[in-house]
Amino acid sequence: MAGFYRTGLAVLGATALVLTLAAPASADRTPPPDWSPAPCATGAITDVRPDVDGLNNPTLWISGWIQPCAGNELTDGFAIVRYYPEGGFRSRLVPYESLAAPTSFTFHVGGLRRVLLPTMTALCVAHSYDGRAACVGIDVGDPGEQPVVGPISTDDRRVLIGVRRGAVDPDGPTCGTCV
Repeated sequence: MAGFYRTGLAVLGATALVLTLAAPASADRTPPPDWSPAPCATGAITDVRPDVDGLNNPTLWISGWIQPCAGNELTDGFAIVRYYPEGGFRSRLVPYESLAAPTSFTFHVGGLRRVLLPTMTALCVAHSYDGRAACVGIDVGDPGEQPVVGPISTDDRRVLIGVRRGAVDPDGPTCGTCV
């Protein structure tokens, strides 16, 4: 009879172990988001310089500054968002140099004209997926022409589309603190 109880306890223990291991992860084990954005920031794109890559495709160098609003100690940086007709793509994050002073940036931006796909229409310095501090509109032009770039509003129709993290960011940002 004692063997019967021991077997029953062993089965109950094994069942409890299996159920514990099979239980879904608790909410506090949720992976962290890929960006802890600042709820607001100010900034400007102060210089845009056209260039070309090794294949003579148009690229841009953009410079400027960004500063998160006070009380944003939890943010882990800002990004450049490239806008195409089908959506925006976020670059890797660049940490702020300081939360109390503007962070200068210089980025090299490629991919303005994509083969067999729509071309870039705008570019913004962003403090969150839907938070833009400064933007420029881009008219890539025809092959062999330099792009025409000019400031646009942060609520221009070209930038009011969904943004996702880019899978590959080969060109930039290359430097978050270059002068």
